[in-house]
Amino acid sequence: AGVFKQERMGASSATHMAERAREIACFALDQALPPLPPPPHLLPSAGGEMRLKSSLLGTGLSLSSPFHVLVVGDPRDPRAWPLSHILELYSRLPVSGLVLLGPREKGLSLPPWVRCLRQDGFRGLEELVALGAHLHHTGGTAVGHDGGAMHILNAAGARTLFLFGPQDPLRTGPQGGVVLVGKDPLDCRPCRKRRCSLPEGPLCMEGIGVGDVLAQLDATRSPLS
Repeated sequence: AGVFKQERMGASSATHMAERAREIACFALDQALPPLPPPPHLLPSAGGEMRLKSSLLGTGLSLSSPFHVLVVGDPRDPRAWPLSHILELYSRLPVSGLVLLGPREKGLSLPPWVRCLRQDGFRGLEELVALGAHLHHTGGTAVGHDGGAMHILNAAGARTLFLFGPQDPLRTGPQGGVVLVGKDPLDCRPCRKRRCSLPEGPLCMEGIGVGDVLAQLDATRSPLS
């Protein structure tokens, strides 16, 4: 930007990263931009919808009934909810569930009784947008950590439940999504480290119980589900 504009923007007073980006855009364009409307912001492509339909049918899910998507994160990522918690939640869901594995998690193996959808490259991103739109229309919910997949699902209109441990929801929380924050009073929170420095690992995410998530899902359930 310095090639085209030799002015410096003052320090931002905004906390959320999206609002900071909006301030930068307003400064660069020298005009006020309207606030971002509620999701959906991303619309599915026809190809993405077709591939998603084929993938869902392959898992045995009904295309007309609501289901919950559980997003798995890299076990080395301190933001990720433990896989053991995800599998327990999957087994206790009152409706059908689907576990979503991204490219970084392609090496993870799941029990054979778990329905699983695996992302793969750019085509996987198109299916991810289509999945968010599908959840929006059928009344399903996506549950997962503060990561790219959850934010895309949220931007595509899905009802979302974000699980926050090390991250600060005031800084990177979703627009319109529900947030469940770990209750453990740890001095190291909030944290933006790529690896947890505690010898026990990310206790902030371990402390978010399956029962807490089920209770939140029940509290935010819409008439569609």
